[in-house]
Amino acid sequence: SSETITQTVAGGIHSLALTNIGTLYSWGVEYKGIETNERRIYTPKALCFDDVLPSSETITQIVAGGAYSLALTNKGTLYSWGDNDSGQCVLETNEKRILTPTKVNYFDDISISSSSETITQI
Repeated sequence: SSETITQTVAGGIHSLALTNIGTLYSWGVEYKGIETNERRIYTPKALCFDDVLPSSETITQIVAGGAYSLALTNKGTLYSWGDNDSGQCVLETNEKRILTPTKVNYFDDISISSSSETITQI
């Protein structure tokens, strides 16, 4: 296997690493991301996008905010998770914490490719 880290980012209480095959790892305070119980993760843990990410898409870019994260795919789909108390996850919900990566539908009318108006970087 020739999996290599292509991007790393640090938020206020967590960090993320993305590999060349689209695997996303997270560590730090976990309750802001995937699980409901607060605990500190000292070793990187692969995040599961299986339930939300179509098989034709891979994560190509990541951003970590203070206590939330964003991931952009090769097809231009944006996902978010973490603290949402100020709407920073761009989701149409009043939930203050998004526990699993969730597709951001707000940008569905914007094509994500190099041939038209697109989101190409986060």
